Amino acid sequence: MTDFIKTRFKIRQCRNFKKNTRVCLNYHIGRCLGPCANEVSKEEYKKQIDQIIMLLERKNRKCKKRIRR
Repeated sequence: MTDFIKTRFKIRQCRNFKKNTRVCLNYHIGRCLGPCANEVSKEEYKKQIDQIIMLLERKNRKCKKRIRR
């Protein structure tokens, strides 16, 4: 399940908690939205996190539709 989440949802996986720094390799290869460098809005990143929570809570009807797209 964690591998699926890492590949489907572009959440940060690095340990860079400083804001406005260089983005990590995952950002450059399209696996991260770059929240540590403000490359994505807080609202958009929160949508990703909310989708993961829905999936993990088995409330994934809406999430399944988005994944199928």
